Amino acid sequence: MKRFPVELALYTIALVGLALPAAAQTQLASDHKLSPSEVKTLIKAASTPEDHLQLAEYFRREALEETASARLHDEMAELYEPGSAPPSKFKQPTSKEMKGHCREFARNASRAAEIATKMAEEHEKLAEMMRTSPPQTTHRAR
Repeated sequence: MKRFPVELALYTIALVGLALPAAAQTQLASDHKLSPSEVKTLIKAASTPEDHLQLAEYFRREALEETASARLHDEMAELYEPGSAPPSKFKQPTSKEMKGHCREFARNASRAAEIATKMAEEHEKLAEMMRTSPPQTTHRAR
């Protein structure tokens, strides 16, 4: 009967993990999440402060999702205690190995969140620079 509480805990964490990014997204300015194609197009052609703010929002959303994923995997790591897996006739990774995999996943997701945040900040800086600096015109020699 020890298996049921572990399964219940895993399902609960999975549901919370899915709900966190959705809840976090409501804090952002737009409900529309850019598609990969839209992000690529904006990166190639960003020419206005609004373009850069859209990219900043995209990266902020990515950071929130990665942070939620890191939390979920940290919580999952705690569930891999010795003896928590049901017995099997097949060779399975040890709880220690599984815990390590979850921790590594969490570290990578945390790092991705940090990078996404930095990218958002850079796009916000670009937008601000574009707003406060007059547009540069190029003159052609005749």
